[in-house]
Amino acid sequence: MTTRALFVVALAAACGGHSQPVPQATGTGSGSGSALATEQAEGLDLRLSNGTQGAAAYDRGKLAPASKLSPADVAALLARVAALPSEPGDTAAFALRPGTTPPPRTGATVTSSFPPPPSDLAPPPASDAGKPRARSRSRRSCRSRSASR
Repeated sequence: MTTRALFVVALAAACGGHSQPVPQATGTGSGSGSALATEQAEGLDLRLSNGTQGAAAYDRGKLAPASKLSPADVAALLARVAALPSEPGDTAAFALRPGTTPPPRTGATVTSSFPPPPSDLAPPPASDAGKPRARSRSRRSCRSRSASR
């Protein structure tokens, strides 16, 4: 009985005496705050609230103002550029590439016709599938087979 009493005292000392404070509910949200405070678990803590509208996004893709050049300005710009040297292959007709080949097909291509044309050959000989089979068993029984092994 002293061993049992000693075990109970050791168990009570190991489990008792450690009380953790209950976290208090903070914030002003709808719902029961006290129920959430007592059931708080470890892990990620998220709070949801109504947000406010931020500033509008700035459009950085606006184009610079442009104006059309006069024909005199275009002629002046093109006069400053050196002419491209021409080569004999530059003035070729439109080069149309050859058509694409079809994808490869798997398997062998059968060139014979189906069904085959009628033939004068005799049909193959009949098989002996319908005939009774001759049984060949030895006279040894199962017991004598196991004894010989």
